[in-house]
Amino acid sequence: MRRLSTRQLFSTLVFTFTILLAASLLQAWTGPTAAPTGNNIAAPVNVGTADQVKDGGLSVNGLRAYGTTIVDKLGVNIPDADPPTLPVVALDVKGTLRIADGGELCQAVTEGAQRYNTTSNVMEYCDGTGWIGYGTGGSSQWTTSGSDIYYNTGNVGIGTASPGQIPAWTPSPNQRSLEVSGSGGSSTFSSGVLVLSNNRAAGAAGDQTGSILFAHKNNGGGNVSAAVESRLEGSGGANGFGAYLMFHTKGDNVLLNSERMRITANGNVGIGTANPQTTLHVVGSALLEGPASVIRINSTTGPAGSRNFQIQNTTSAGGGLAFGSTNDDNTWKNGNILLLKSNGNVGIGTVSPQALLHVQGYTTVGGVPGATSHSLTVVNTDTTTASPYGIVGQAYSPTGAAIGGLNLSAGGGEGHLGLGSWGVLCYVGQCGGISDWAVTSDRRLKTDVRSIDNALDKVLKLEGVYYNWIDPKNDAQEGEKVGLVAQDVEAVFPQIVTTDDSTPDALPGGTKMLAYGNLLGPVVQALKEFHEKWLTDHAMLMEQQNRLDAQQEEINELKAIVCQDHPDAQFCLGH
Repeated sequence: MRRLSTRQLFSTLVFTFTILLAASLLQAWTGPTAAPTGNNIAAPVNVGTADQVKDGGLSVNGLRAYGTTIVDKLGVNIPDADPPTLPVVALDVKGTLRIADGGELCQAVTEGAQRYNTTSNVMEYCDGTGWIGYGTGGSSQWTTSGSDIYYNTGNVGIGTASPGQIPAWTPSPNQRSLEVSGSGGSSTFSSGVLVLSNNRAAGAAGDQTGSILFAHKNNGGGNVSAAVESRLEGSGGANGFGAYLMFHTKGDNVLLNSERMRITANGNVGIGTANPQTTLHVVGSALLEGPASVIRINSTTGPAGSRNFQIQNTTSAGGGLAFGSTNDDNTWKNGNILLLKSNGNVGIGTVSPQALLHVQGYTTVGGVPGATSHSLTVVNTDTTTASPYGIVGQAYSPTGAAIGGLNLSAGGGEGHLGLGSWGVLCYVGQCGGISDWAVTSDRRLKTDVRSIDNALDKVLKLEGVYYNWIDPKNDAQEGEKVGLVAQDVEAVFPQIVTTDDSTPDALPGGTKMLAYGNLLGPVVQALKEFHEKWLTDHAMLMEQQNRLDAQQEEINELKAIVCQDHPDAQFCLGH
């Protein structure tokens, strides 16, 4: 092998260096340290000051440009792919894009530039003469004023391209049409969440101030099916007009809607009337249903004697009030349960009450155990009718004839208790008629029947007494009475004495009450015992009397014989 001389070697190195230097000066190229990915071919990029144009795409891991850089289409943060995903617009950014305020001037050559103003915190664009915030100028329908945005001109459509009102929106099915929320927190109207107003400069009574319409575009005969509107009321003044609310609905197959309810300026509510006279004024029928108390009426400020509840028929024919029940099909059942006639008569179980209270059927009156009120109090204040009764009861036979009843009266110092066919028992005063009191005493209803033993001895232990009542009122009415003392009778016959501790006026330990009628059994048995004893004694007396009579005859015969012989004897001088 031929060896190079030192001279030849030096010449070769100089030539190589010259070639490399020339290449660097001509191309200023620094090749990549690794083969390009995605089958890309390394392309020259000039690191000098001269502009270069590169055909084809350019993918870099990081890019920092100084001065002017012209890119036809630039993709930022586009995912790697093979072949690579190319940008489809001038600037294709996947991710966050930051546009900072660099203090650039807006002039003709920068028209269309954008920036974020960090002072006013809004996006701005350059119109060739100055920076303008988005939404604050041009042909925008909304105008920004500080933190507020207001409407300029035209209609607003949400979900529709052809709004017919201000605003108009068409939501998707099963979506909320409009949701309005606010914090409220104030007792004044100024904190309202939704305000409907009429911006007319002047107003008069009857003018509409706002309305809410409910409509269906496919509703034949008119879109509006219901409405709520507010109208002015009064004459106005320094504090403005009053207002009332009207509620309208439309019936089925009816062209126009009608007012159904009104709330006046003074708070009266009218249903079926446009002129409510009270807090609630209903014209027409009403149905109230509830699981507990359906109607409760309280009067808190009414004067004495004022009505808490009043039902009135204003027609000339008069009217009344009826209570009844219904069947499952809501039809009236069994007529009236309770009827209040226009003349004031109340009927229970009858449709033709003949008195203030007329009850047809069975009636039960009961009190509450331990209560201080009486179960039933009957007072007859009639002072014009002769001999009026407090309570009158009659019973009728199938033929309609009166066969019995009850009448009670207590007044004017007289009392009457009638049983049977208008019979009476005297309480005080003169009473006539039948005075029988019958109680059930059928042997078939009794068991363990036995005679009262030692009835006479027991009856002899009782003491009949005169007495007066401690209560001056009772004493003045009844005066001195005769009878027995219950405690004395209880010691001998406890069966006929009861103790009442349930009535409000009962004495401590209970008031002793005596059933005088139950003394009849002991008295009858005592008479029988006395009669048997009398018969025995009478027989003995009769026998002794017969003996005495026989002895007296013998004495008389002996006396006659002696007196014949001794007429002057002392025992003979009297004959």
